[in-house]
Amino acid sequence: MPPATNNDRRANQETMTTIRAVSESDFSDVASFFTHERELHYAFPRATFPPDAEQLRTIISQRSEGTVLLEGGTAAGFADLYDIIEGERCYIGNMVIGPGHRRKGLAKMLLREMIQKALQLHGVKTVSIICWCENTEALLLYHACGFRPTELIVREFDGKEVPVLLLEKTLHGK
Repeated sequence: MPPATNNDRRANQETMTTIRAVSESDFSDVASFFTHERELHYAFPRATFPPDAEQLRTIISQRSEGTVLLEGGTAAGFADLYDIIEGERCYIGNMVIGPGHRRKGLAKMLLREMIQKALQLHGVKTVSIICWCENTEALLLYHACGFRPTELIVREFDGKEVPVLLLEKTLHGK
């Protein structure tokens, strides 16, 4: 058998990771990503722990462009868009990568996909994300992808005030 070419390797990598619209069968998979309440509130601040498929279905149905990232055919990540003002701005929300799929570059891949959807489908000029200040891994990801902090917001979690950052990225062209 001849050695694999660069084209063969690229095709093989592409078949391992795919991105598609969320489907009914994904809600329980996404619910299983969360091992503790704090982690759930990073991605789904209005959800109660432990989450179930119906709870996430209800939250996600109020948003747009629900997107699942699959690794080897298994749900590995999720994100969506909300508060869309066509031609102006939107937010990326509910972004999460499942525990067994982290530290592989999948979050960056999913984030880039959501930015492209915001730009191509809604023509926005600015994409925003709200991130808990203690979620340093996410903050570093967003910074590496060109997001910059614009506002400090105080939210409540477990009866205490916690700081979250509003991060924004300006997009150029269609």
